[in-house]
Amino acid sequence: MAWCPKCKEEYEDHVEMCADCHVPLVHEIKDIETDRLLIVVKSEEEGERALEFLEYSGIKTASVIESSGNEFLVNVHQDDWEEASRLIRGFLIGEKEEVEAEDYFIDEYAMLEIEDNRELTEMKSSYQALLGIGLFMFAIGLVSALGIIRVFAGNMAYIIVFLGAVFALAGIFSKKKMDEKKVEHAKLRKQYDDLYYWYLDKYPLDRFESRHKIQLDEIDEGAKYFILMDLIVKEVKTNDQNAEEKMVNTVADKAAQEILALSHH
Repeated sequence: MAWCPKCKEEYEDHVEMCADCHVPLVHEIKDIETDRLLIVVKSEEEGERALEFLEYSGIKTASVIESSGNEFLVNVHQDDWEEASRLIRGFLIGEKEEVEAEDYFIDEYAMLEIEDNRELTEMKSSYQALLGIGLFMFAIGLVSALGIIRVFAGNMAYIIVFLGAVFALAGIFSKKKMDEKKVEHAKLRKQYDDLYYWYLDKYPLDRFESRHKIQLDEIDEGAKYFILMDLIVKEVKTNDQNAEEKMVNTVADKAAQEILALSHH
């Protein structure tokens, strides 16, 4: 049998990749009992470099194992995963001039597209096009059917009227969906603003370093953002432990960017 080192799902021996996590499978159950996948690298040398970095940083439970497809899994004990995840992100950013980002697998912070209105813009264009085409076809078909202007003859005129009505109704339905999406987006934006300004009031950004007893200028540039995110996420969750992960991450990202900007002044 084979197992996914990330979600622990069991597969038949001939399967090489987890269908859900898209990571290589391992063929020893001991490799997933207590360890958790950190990253996937393309060579043993890269894995050993990551291992040395983690051990130097105090993570003693890291290991590198070969998987199918000539890939190597860097695992750590599940108790060390959170700290190792923070450290390895900084390491990979520091390595970006030497290796391509796609050579690694690593989870990213899932966030909401609060500032992105492209979906609403596309929906607006769609409904306007459908409604415009529908009304035009309906009008042309109707004047043809009534004999005012002979653009289409016989039953074709009625077919054009019918198709025009279908397009127009589709446009009206699309506008309704767009209006619902606007309300949903406005609600989401209000939740985001409320949580973000609550955070600013509860945890002033200019006191972040003193609050956590850290000096950002002493931290590796590549690791700063991830350290900030980990700390801010914990603070944001004091408002609501059950808050949606994407919302918490989005607020944390905004605060982290502001803190980094302050630290560079």
